[in-house]
Amino acid sequence: MASIREHNGKFRVFVERKGVRKTAVWDTLSEAEAWAKRTEAEIMSGKTVGKTFTDAANRYLKDVSSKKAGLRWEELRIPKMIGYFDDIKLDKLDARHISGWRDSRLKSVSNSTVLRESKLLHNIYKMAIKEWRWMDVDPFVGVKMPKHDPARYQRWYWRDIRLVMRYLGYVTGKQPETKQ
Repeated sequence: MASIREHNGKFRVFVERKGVRKTAVWDTLSEAEAWAKRTEAEIMSGKTVGKTFTDAANRYLKDVSSKKAGLRWEELRIPKMIGYFDDIKLDKLDARHISGWRDSRLKSVSNSTVLRESKLLHNIYKMAIKEWRWMDVDPFVGVKMPKHDPARYQRWYWRDIRLVMRYLGYVTGKQPETKQ
């Protein structure tokens, strides 16, 4: 509900709906009332009013990540994402921002790391779109992610096998005594 008060010869409007607070100062009472009605309608329709990526990431960390086994990994990654996206409004985020993030990360990490981190980032946006109703459009639409790096293979030579067997206590020709 909107609240209007006179403030230094002008009118200050306070709007609070669904946990979103907005305030503005207007010269006339009619301007203040019109702004209050527009702002309340935007909030009630589910459009993002003032929500930033930082808000979404912090809520995801608190509500979603805290219930996951990979909490520590996400606690390390999300602040880096906040550092990149910072206070960009969610309704302004688009494919340009995502592709810029992807390109900057590819300069310092491998393709597979970017893919893993992009899944976390995409999950944050999915929650903001589907559950919290803070966004209308998925910014990942149209963004091409890098391909997976080829799998790594390690060839074991007899010397390596012998070292492992010695460590486990295996003696040639003798029946093993432990499950190792």
